Amino acid sequence: MPPLNPRLYAALNRAVGVRKIANESQPMAAVYYPGLDGRPRLTPASPGEYYVVACPYCHDTSGHLYVNHRWGVRDPQNGTLNLWLAKCFLSDCMREWENRKDLLSRVEDYALAAGAGAVRVPAVTEALPGLTPHDLPRDFRPLAELPSGHPARRYVRDREFGPKELTREWGIGFSAEQYREVPGRLVVPLRANLNENTPAALGDPAAWTVVGYQGRVLGTSLPQQPKYLTSDTHKSHLLYGLDRVPAGGGAVIVVEGPTDVWRAGPGAVAVLGNAISDIQCKLLRAVAPGRDVVVMLDPEAADEAQKMADKIRAVLARDLTIAGTRGRVVVARLPDARDPGDCSRDEIQSSALRALAARIRKHAKRPCE
Repeated sequence: MPPLNPRLYAALNRAVGVRKIANESQPMAAVYYPGLDGRPRLTPASPGEYYVVACPYCHDTSGHLYVNHRWGVRDPQNGTLNLWLAKCFLSDCMREWENRKDLLSRVEDYALAAGAGAVRVPAVTEALPGLTPHDLPRDFRPLAELPSGHPARRYVRDREFGPKELTREWGIGFSAEQYREVPGRLVVPLRANLNENTPAALGDPAAWTVVGYQGRVLGTSLPQQPKYLTSDTHKSHLLYGLDRVPAGGGAVIVVEGPTDVWRAGPGAVAVLGNAISDIQCKLLRAVAPGRDVVVMLDPEAADEAQKMADKIRAVLARDLTIAGTRGRVVVARLPDARDPGDCSRDEIQSSALRALAARIRKHAKRPCE
């Protein structure tokens, strides 16, 4: 089968040599969500065909740079070239804008044609929004059922989590067959309410369905080894831990990943990254209306935390009115610039309360003189 973007394939082959085609003949399936600037942002659900080359910006010799077939093609929805659709899985080299521009210069003839709209590729297929039930790996075993000396149990104990508690509270388990790494990965089930996202779903385990899972590497991941691998699930359509948020009052703490949620306890949700989607904002609005929201990301994501809080605040202010009141949205800082997953539950709760109290003081009216 010919490549979906023959001109890009030929240009890359001349410049750096194509090792193989991944996801051959598969077009992209995606949706467009409004970005912070209001322009539609391409969000792939299934990215489709990639051209795999040796990355010229690191010591890659076996082919870790994946260039999507839509890379450099003028996007009909937002006019951009989507140069972020290239990923080096060895050293994340394409994160650097200079490397993106350099790769474009290496395929100059293609870049000129693509920028002018002369390159034709299959249209983006609209991804079906929403979530569907998903099986866990066939060899999934709950942590509590593993031998006491198992690497997965040792890993969570080293992080000061209890294997039995993680099994009971969060359904955490282990899989070896699903992953190539030895010995395997922790498996974190992802749940969503597929029927109706309302406050009534809180506190009702039967209302929530497994719609996918994440595999968490045991220990520190290598550059070519992502910390989390997600099943084919629209993770931007769910909030991890939302099924364990207590019904009634209390602030909802928004964190990055599952281990942060485990540390903070029920009442925390993870966006599974450091950016929040419109759908995740609306889930907060629908399931926890009128409640305070505390954004608590890792210290190095301070800018992302503020952007997230601004976005949540905008959605709540636009759409939420419960008896004339709206929940506050604040950004919390943790002591000693630690991640939430490295703090105690008391430290997390105290930081959240301090951030909310500071917000009250900031907006309190001065007494009349």
